[in-house]
Amino acid sequence: MGRGTGSGPGPTRHTAVDTSGFLGERASDGFLHLVDLFLLDIKSGDPDTHRLVASAELEPTPRIARRLSDRGNRMWVRFVLVAGLTDAPGNVDAVKATRCWCPATGTTS
Repeated sequence: MGRGTGSGPGPTRHTAVDTSGFLGERASDGFLHLVDLFLLDIKSGDPDTHRLVASAELEPTPRIARRLSDRGNRMWVRFVLVAGLTDAPGNVDAVKATRCWCPATGTTS
């Protein structure tokens, strides 16, 4: 870790940010450098379902995921599964197939 705010002797602080991606361009590289872990909530892989669930467009979410991945920031991706809303096989497949959620290595797990 080590990017936390601790320096020198004493406890090291670790910083996590939970976001659905709308942090976007407002986050400077300096801010991103201070964060040890991003928790990225994926509401849907389908733009229409995402708009229904989040009342917002999908694109900011994969955009920040790509930015974090390109920078080498640690990121945990969490898919919000809601029975009857986001659990359609096509939606789940769309989330799974979106490679931008994955690290630069291109792995899918």
